[in-house]
Amino acid sequence: MKRNYFTLLILLCVNLVSAQEKLELYFDFSQDTPNEKSTEKLINWLESIDSIEVSKIEGYCDFVDTDEYNKELSLRRANTVLSYLKATNINVERAEIIGFGENFNQSEVQSENRKAIVYYQQIKKVVAVDPPKESKLSKQITDSKVGEKLKLENLNFYNHSDIIRRESRPIINDLLNVMKANEKLKIEIHGHICCMIEDTHQIALLRAKMVYNFLIQNGINKNRLGFKSFGSAKPIYPLPEKTEEERDANRRVEIMVVSK
Repeated sequence: MKRNYFTLLILLCVNLVSAQEKLELYFDFSQDTPNEKSTEKLINWLESIDSIEVSKIEGYCDFVDTDEYNKELSLRRANTVLSYLKATNINVERAEIIGFGENFNQSEVQSENRKAIVYYQQIKKVVAVDPPKESKLSKQITDSKVGEKLKLENLNFYNHSDIIRRESRPIINDLLNVMKANEKLKIEIHGHICCMIEDTHQIALLRAKMVYNFLIQNGINKNRLGFKSFGSAKPIYPLPEKTEEERDANRRVEIMVVSK
């Protein structure tokens, strides 16, 4: 009987909700999309969170223009943030959207009044864990030959950055597990970009180095690793790309099997 209770407990999914937290984003004058600094903050936040539920999004404005206009603008700001969260599969089903306009206790610094605040809770889940299966990447490594290049499928980045998209985090963890399981495996990490003929900001190098550093930080000996940038010299789709899917495909990381 005790064993049956234990099995049932493992199979149950239990949600443990933590205390409410908040994210503040700021906007330029009369704009309904976050400014450059807050956009970067939003991207970093999306990469740092795991499982959350958004309870409320509030929009605010400075006192310039009419009360009616500011009310409408504050709602647009809140709904813009809502659309970003929906696009990244954040749980916003029960989120309350409020536009305060200029009717709140305003700061004397007007730029601090042009904002949106996201209220959210972390959700921890205890779920049944299936026995591990051999991943696609693991099989590719097993079947590969020395010198062969393998694309890390779906390891995608935000444009003009070395920040991995939220949905791509399992891919880099899979690479780490493959490296740990194959102690003789040595690889060279290749970074690629989209859109630009010249990689003036060395984004491709930063992407390759990001994967390199991630592996080292998680216990992989640096003697088993190397990294290299190809910029936009070897695109999957010709430049300029026609769709966001093509841009996602071109800003990628590949690995070359050095020895195994």
